[in-house]
Amino acid sequence: MTKVCIYKLVAFLVFLMFLSHHSSGQIKQDYLIYSSLKGNLGNYYGGGITLDLIHKNKYSFGIGFYEHDKKPGNLPTDYKKGALSLLTMGEGVARDNVQSVSLTLGRVFLSKSNSGIRYNLKAGVTYSVSKTPANWVKLNESGGLLSMENYSYNYKKYREIGIIINPTIDIPLFKFLGFSVGPYSFLNLKTISYGIEITTIIGCVKR
Repeated sequence: MTKVCIYKLVAFLVFLMFLSHHSSGQIKQDYLIYSSLKGNLGNYYGGGITLDLIHKNKYSFGIGFYEHDKKPGNLPTDYKKGALSLLTMGEGVARDNVQSVSLTLGRVFLSKSNSGIRYNLKAGVTYSVSKTPANWVKLNESGGLLSMENYSYNYKKYREIGIIINPTIDIPLFKFLGFSVGPYSFLNLKTISYGIEITTIIGCVKR
């Protein structure tokens, strides 16, 4: 389900970027529109994809999807994920997982060096669905190449409204490509994630 959501969001972003490319001259002059492919590393690991809009190099707006994972805090000490997890790209491994949709607003400040570098001070709201494994039951271990996890469990799910804080330094390298870096924080009642974000920005990233 997560991969399907990502594919749909990517297609949606490509469609919006196509529209922006063929929009009127006034819109092109006033707005920068681009997509951001994000990698996050902190107490959780994961990434996301966002659609970002900057108006007259002063204000920013973004909408995006994120997914973050980490090792469960209640993981049994003798838990084994099994060799089969290598064939499933880790999909069958117990983990804490948080999927979030975000909406951000920000204030943009341009660098005085005329290099195109900008400081995007943005924050906003998130809707998150988090899940964590529970009710662990020890299983008989099976060896060999197709060995599986040695515990069964189910997931408890939580739905939360939270806050995202995500100031970045945007560095457009070319008209249609650049990168950005900065800290991020997702603040919910049950889950808090934070760390460093490195992003590739693609689209109309500078004039």
